[in-house]
Amino acid sequence: MMLGVGALVCATIGCSSGSSSSGDSDSPTAGNYTMTWFYNGGSPKKTEVPSGTIITISSDVELGYLASFVNSGNSASGLTFTLTDTIFLNSNTSDYQKWVTSAPANVWTPIGNKACAFNGTFDGNGKTVYGMYTVSTTADYQGLFGNAGPNSIIKNLTVARSVVTGSYFVGSVAGNSDGTISDCASDSIVSSVKGGAGGIVGVSSGTISSCKNSGTVKTTGQGDTVWATGGVFGKLDDFGVALDCSNTGSISGWMAVGGVGGSIDKTGGVANRCVNSGSVSAGSYHGGGIMGMVWGKLLNSSSTGDVTGVFDAGGAVGSVGDWGSTYHQAGPVENCYSSGSVSVSGSDEVGTFVGRLYGTVENCYATGKILQKVGTLQNAFSGALFTDPVTNGTITNCYWLSSNASAPNSSYKWGASSTVCKVDSSGSFSGANDAIVASTSSLTYTGTLLSVLNAWVTAHSNDGC
Repeated sequence: MMLGVGALVCATIGCSSGSSSSGDSDSPTAGNYTMTWFYNGGSPKKTEVPSGTIITISSDVELGYLASFVNSGNSASGLTFTLTDTIFLNSNTSDYQKWVTSAPANVWTPIGNKACAFNGTFDGNGKTVYGMYTVSTTADYQGLFGNAGPNSIIKNLTVARSVVTGSYFVGSVAGNSDGTISDCASDSIVSSVKGGAGGIVGVSSGTISSCKNSGTVKTTGQGDTVWATGGVFGKLDDFGVALDCSNTGSISGWMAVGGVGGSIDKTGGVANRCVNSGSVSAGSYHGGGIMGMVWGKLLNSSSTGDVTGVFDAGGAVGSVGDWGSTYHQAGPVENCYSSGSVSVSGSDEVGTFVGRLYGTVENCYATGKILQKVGTLQNAFSGALFTDPVTNGTITNCYWLSSNASAPNSSYKWGASSTVCKVDSSGSFSGANDAIVASTSSLTYTGTLLSVLNAWVTAHSNDGC
C-alpha cells in the first residue's frame, strides 16, 4: 500500500492555494470539517473556506488525502489542518528499527515536494504520528512533510517509531522548511546519503522553536559534497533561526556534524538556547557537540555529549568559519559551554571547545578531555585559532580546564586581542597569550567547577582574564 500519492504533480498544473471560490453552492459555514469531506473522493472542495474553519484529520487515510491534495498542485495556503487522533501509518511499530533493512507494508509519500510546497497550517494538537516509512535513497524532500513553504506553520506534533530515508533534505517532521516549526518532537531513525539531515528538519531557512529530538540521525555518504547532519536540523540556511531546541539522540555523518545542528550555513543564521547531550561522530571535518560548522551566531547553548572526529573537532563547535570562506568574521559564539570529551584520528585542529576558529568566541568555557590526539594543532580551548587581516579571529573571556588539556604548543596562533584562560581544580585561573602565561588571578573555589565557571563568566563578561 502506498500512502499519500497524488494523481497529478504540481509542476503540471501549477501550485494554487486551493482555497479560492469557484461558485460552488456547497459553501460551508465556519466550523470543523473532516478531511474526507474536504477531499471529496479525490475532487477537493473548491468553495471558499471561511475564516476559522478547521479541517480535521483523524486517520492515516485522511493524512494521505492531505498529501495527495498538496502534491497535486495545491499549496493549502490559508487552510488549517488539525490532528484529532493518534495516527499509525503502519500498524505494528514495535520493531520499527528492522525497517532499515526490511520494509513494512506501507510507504509514505511526503506532503509537499520540490515543485509545490505546503503553505498551510498543520496543528498536531499534541498527537503523535507513528510508523512513517520512506524508502528512497535517491529522492530528496523526505519526511512527514517533504517541503514546507515560507507561509507554513507546523506545530504541536510528535513523530515516533518511524524510519525516514532519503538523499538530501531529510527530517522526520520536514525535509525542508522555509516556514515555522514549533513544539515538535521526534523519536525515530533519520538517514540520508548526501546530508541535509536532521531529527526534526533537514534544511530550514525559517524558524525552529522548542523542538526536541531523541532519535538517531545519520548520513551514510562520503565526499566533499556530503554536508550537514544534526540532531534537530541538518542545515540552517539564509536567515534561519533555531530557538530552545534540544537533542539527546546519537548523531553521525561525514562533514559538518553537530548535536543540535550540522551547520549554520549563512551569516544571518542564529541558534539560541539550544542543548545537546547526545554523542556526535564526524567521519571527516567539522564535528561539534552543539554545531558542526558555524558561520552565523551561536548563543547561550551547551553540550555534554562526547565528540569523535577526524579533523576540526571541538566539544562545542567543530569550526567557526573556514579557510577560504567568503563568510569572514564568522560568529560570534557567545555564552556557551561544553563538557564532553573529544577524540580525533586525524592530524589537525582539535580543541576542548572549538576545533578551528576563523571568527569570534566570547564568554565560553570547556571542561571536557581530549582523549586521543595526533598531530600538532591541538589541546587547550581551540585547536587552531587563525588570525590575519582577513579573518581576524578572537577568543575573549573563555576557559579550559588545565587538568584535561595541556597548554597550546608553539604552533598555536593567538589573536592579539585574545584572552583565554585555564582553570585548575582549586579554582585558580591563569591567562595566556601566545602560549605564555601572562597573568594569574584567583577565585575562591566553592561548589562544583561548573558553577564557579558560570559565576565567573557572568561577573567578567566585559573584561579580560
